[in-house]
Amino acid sequence: MYDSKTYWNNRPNPNKGTKPENIDARHIPPFLVGARSVVEFGPGVGRMYQFYKGLNVTGIDFAKQYEDAATQSAIAAGVSMYTHRIHDVHEKPTPYKDNQFEKGLLIKVLLHAPHFEAVRILKEVGRIAEEVLVITYGGTQDGLAQHCFVHDYEELLEDVGATVHEFKTEGNQVVFKYSIK
Repeated sequence: MYDSKTYWNNRPNPNKGTKPENIDARHIPPFLVGARSVVEFGPGVGRMYQFYKGLNVTGIDFAKQYEDAATQSAIAAGVSMYTHRIHDVHEKPTPYKDNQFEKGLLIKVLLHAPHFEAVRILKEVGRIAEEVLVITYGGTQDGLAQHCFVHDYEELLEDVGATVHEFKTEGNQVVFKYSIK
């Protein structure tokens, strides 16, 4: 059975890319305007850090092998970044209070989470952030690697009791904002 933590901590060819996609540049900066507290679940190598300049950001990740690259990305972007390492996304809630962060980000994360993990991640980030932006793959399973999963995001959002603020498809990507009260 696929185990996200094992996969991302032992991936033979870890991510090295540092450039966000155009869709990220269109959606992340406007979402963060005026934000004082931000949490990103699954920051990986810090690809999105260039959008966080001047912000204090908390990252939540269990992929330890990306820690050095993420630190370097934060320094290069002028971001004050703290990364909280979790051992198991199912184990227990993160140590953060309800709505501790104004904004939450899940960028290309849910694509890499099987259904049960996607539910847990949506619930937890929705619990600790007032509003969450998700940008993820919304195409078909055809040709995807073993660590990639396709979800019915509208159904997932309903399952977690989310209030959806925006939901749209752009090419093979899905972009949505939600909150959980």
